[in-house]
Amino acid sequence: MSNIVQKYLKLYAEPEVQLLDGFPQDLPYQNVVVVPCYQESADFVWNLTQSLTPHIPASTKILVIVIINQPETDDDETPQHTLQCFFEQRGTRRFNRNNLSLYSSISGLSPFDFLLVDRFHGQRKLPAKQGVGLARKIGCDIAVKMGIEKHITSHWIYSTDGDVTLPANYFAQPLSNNTENTSALVFNFHHQGKNQSIDQATQLYEQAIKYFRDQLQQAGSPYGYNTLGSTLAVSREHYCMVRGFPKRSAAEDFYLLNKLAKVGQIKSVDDITILIQSRLSNRVPFGTGPAVQTIQQKIQNNIDYTYYAPMCFTHLRELLCIVSELEPDEFCQEYQHTLFTPKTLAALKSLGLEKFIQHTATQISDKQNFIKAFHDWFDGFKTLKFIRYLQERDYPPVPIHECLTYNKRP
Repeated sequence: MSNIVQKYLKLYAEPEVQLLDGFPQDLPYQNVVVVPCYQESADFVWNLTQSLTPHIPASTKILVIVIINQPETDDDETPQHTLQCFFEQRGTRRFNRNNLSLYSSISGLSPFDFLLVDRFHGQRKLPAKQGVGLARKIGCDIAVKMGIEKHITSHWIYSTDGDVTLPANYFAQPLSNNTENTSALVFNFHHQGKNQSIDQATQLYEQAIKYFRDQLQQAGSPYGYNTLGSTLAVSREHYCMVRGFPKRSAAEDFYLLNKLAKVGQIKSVDDITILIQSRLSNRVPFGTGPAVQTIQQKIQNNIDYTYYAPMCFTHLRELLCIVSELEPDEFCQEYQHTLFTPKTLAALKSLGLEKFIQHTATQISDKQNFIKAFHDWFDGFKTLKFIRYLQERDYPPVPIHECLTYNKRP
């Protein structure tokens, strides 16, 4: 076990990792998937695995860590209790300690074992402000501990949600562990649903976030990737390096990837596509569910759904081009006079560019290290603030169809 993993498990991991003593030694798993479940029915199990099951070799076992959770602000335990009963009635319990229970031999789900984590009964509920972030962290922390104790072969920890269907090739990448500098894999995704109104709104939202990703990639940003917690796999070592999922009730995926991009490469895997159910949800205060509800209301009221104007990304592209071409001393000496357009410079100053130059850039003479330092400072969060600054002052949002037309330009 590396010092990084050892330190993480000792200082930062959740208490559940201490409950694995006595876990059956005859149950080695090839891969592990972490799924937080709040207000999910047992149907999620079949939807999750239906495409994947026929393609798993008979000799391979997959561990699904299910964190059945609810926030302390919700008193109705019924949905979570019903889900727990599904596993108790259909499976064979192989391990139980405190709030951890392992079930196997569920008919039709033979490649999978399910390790349930009860974080919904009584005092086990999650703090409301930590919600899904803490749930994912509990599951991934357990996966880390089981990995270093040789219960799990792969060093990748897969993260998804209860509203997805995993594809047949879900575990096809990577085939080996020879991706030492890759901190995370980000899979392609597509929403689908049976309710036309909800699906229409969800498709618009999906197009918007893919437009944002594409524009960042075209600008040369290292933060141009999808940021959905249901489409990730993280390297165990890198996960520990950044101290795990943030304990947040929303955007925990964005902030985790933002940290992982600074310690390794985020690799987009476009040939693995996860299907996500189009549905309304109020599980988190912001993100896909609330955004889809807003878009649906706009459609019903014949109001355009608008998004970041293409000109915001033009400024981003110019900025990152300058950063890539200049030597550190040139950048530091000239940035106030000739390098940037007034709008770009104003946006950068609002983010504290001068402080970055004073405290970091002036200490670095090597170009490669300067670029690394710049992108560590101008990270995914500051990139978003940069775009929003330009939107608020110079480039109002435009109808999404105009964004998409721009996105398709050669």
